[in-house]
Amino acid sequence: MKALLLLASCAGLLLASDPFDQAKFEQANKKIDLIEAHRVAPGSVILFTPAEVNAWVRGKAAESVSGVRETQLVLGMGTIKGSALVDLVQMQLGRGEPVNPLIASLVSGERPVQIGVRVESAVTKCTVFLDSVQYAGAELSGGILNILYNAFFQPMYPEAKIDRPFPLHDPIERLTVQPDGLRVFIKK
Repeated sequence: MKALLLLASCAGLLLASDPFDQAKFEQANKKIDLIEAHRVAPGSVILFTPAEVNAWVRGKAAESVSGVRETQLVLGMGTIKGSALVDLVQMQLGRGEPVNPLIASLVSGERPVQIGVRVESAVTKCTVFLDSVQYAGAELSGGILNILYNAFFQPMYPEAKIDRPFPLHDPIERLTVQPDGLRVFIKK
C-alpha cells in the first residue's frame, strides 16, 4: 500500500490549493496501518478519498523530501496526475548526495513539474505506467527523461517500479483509481 502511495507521491512529486490537512493525513495513515496489520475484513474495500491521498502525499513529502512543495494529485479513471514545485538539486542535496555539476547547471532552481501515470491492478499485482512528464513547461521524453529519472527519481525511490508489475502487500488483492478515490480491495 505504501508503495503505491509512494508512487503516487512520485507521480505527484508531484499546486496545493488546500493547506496540509493533518486530520486527513491521520485518517489515511490509520487505514494503511489497519491494512498492513491485517485488521480489515476479508473481501472489504477501503476507500482513500482524494483529500486523504493528497494529505498523505503532502505529509510524506514534508517529512522526507527536500526541494518539493505544493504537491497536488488529481485522481482520474485509472490515472493519477501530479504536480508540484520541485528543485531537483535541493532534492539530491537533501539526501546527502552530490550533484553532477553539468546536470545541476541544467536543473537548478525551483520548477513546476507535472507527471501523469496510469495504474492497472489485478490478482495481487499492480503496474504503474508513466504517461507524461513536464518539467518547467517542457514535455520530457527519451534521453533527457532517462537522465533525470536515473539521476533523481531512482536513487530516491530505488524500490519503485515503473512500467513493470510489482506485488501488492498481503492482504491486498487489487487497487483501482477513480476520481472519487483510491480503492483497495482486500482478498476474500
